[in-house]
Amino acid sequence: MKRIFAFLSITLLLAGSCEQFQNSQGNEEYEPIVLTKSQQEVVARGDAFALDFLRVTAKSFPGTNLFLSPMSASMLCCMLANGAEAETYAEIVKAIGMDGFTIDQVNDCYATLVSALFKADRSVALSLANSIWAAEGLDVKADFKKRMSSVYDADSYVVDFTQNSTLKQINGWCSDKTKGLIPKMFEELDPQVQMILINALYFKGTWQVQFTKGQTAQGTFNAASGQQTTVQFMRAGASDAFTGYADENVTVARLPYGNGAFYMEAIMPAEKDFTAFLNALTPERIARWDTNNLQKFELRFPKFKVEFDTDEQLVPIMQALGMKKAFSYAAEFGGMSNTPLYVSNMRQKSYVSIDEEGTEAAAVTEAEMRKNAAGNPMLVFDRPFVYLIREKSTGAILFAGTKLN
Repeated sequence: MKRIFAFLSITLLLAGSCEQFQNSQGNEEYEPIVLTKSQQEVVARGDAFALDFLRVTAKSFPGTNLFLSPMSASMLCCMLANGAEAETYAEIVKAIGMDGFTIDQVNDCYATLVSALFKADRSVALSLANSIWAAEGLDVKADFKKRMSSVYDADSYVVDFTQNSTLKQINGWCSDKTKGLIPKMFEELDPQVQMILINALYFKGTWQVQFTKGQTAQGTFNAASGQQTTVQFMRAGASDAFTGYADENVTVARLPYGNGAFYMEAIMPAEKDFTAFLNALTPERIARWDTNNLQKFELRFPKFKVEFDTDEQLVPIMQALGMKKAFSYAAEFGGMSNTPLYVSNMRQKSYVSIDEEGTEAAAVTEAEMRKNAAGNPMLVFDRPFVYLIREKSTGAILFAGTKLN
């Protein structure tokens, strides 16, 4: 397994609610965000979902450098939850760790948190955007549209999914909201889709103390597979900005952006079994490391880019997290439309670039919804199965086989 990265911790593990973009010169003094008890609970659950999301995705993509946005995935699920009912709603909110909260509580909490995030550091560019694309003739309920507009500030469009112009329009929206980092979210559109919900997230932060470009040099990276690879390492001398903690089990480094409200946290285990370490990683363990006495360190950190696409794997990933009924013909999205709908596909594309100046990252998560084929369920044989050739009246088996791949 090659190295796996999933950074931009704390605020980028949360879920947001509206599009904003900020990028001004100079850093304002950092003021901690004050949360109510219920908001603290939402944050804690969001952190737990983020690590679960990372773990399950890592199992689906062994040996791959990962970069995900749990925040974007969580927010998209909240948009779906606003139109879900009964068991479908319960599974969605449980999958993202929000069970026990009403949808109004989740919406209100996220709106409050995101408003605070955008005020945390105006030198950091942070953008959140949402959109709904409905097929011509689909009866989208007024209350759902109102929630999407008032809480999630979602752009709303009525389109013809059979037209190539719609494909260009949607890809253009995704590219615009990610500053060109996700230029082509869709290769083609399913003409049977009735609705697409999209969340886009963009982040650009400059290190509080930048690395010196002239000191960047090649070095050896010891991959999880046991192989050694050559990468570009950035170097920094001891600074009040870069702090860390190290013992015989783990090395932790904090790299702050701007005024320090946002930071990257890098966690490197001493053990060689990275998968075992990832499987045991919890918010509580991270919190214990964070409460240790962080000290100044010299730092050598890799310079890299990652482009990641869950492709068709986001559906089984979310199913593994407990969100199952939404993807079936039994889905209950009566709060969204009188037309029976189910989620036919989910996907996330993401990008991160880490260099001497800072970090630029983006992600787009989308959910496609199709009309239920009432009375005509589809049986999909997409995993190993047994097949028999038999005579009807006697049941005699003439041939037997297995399809494994």
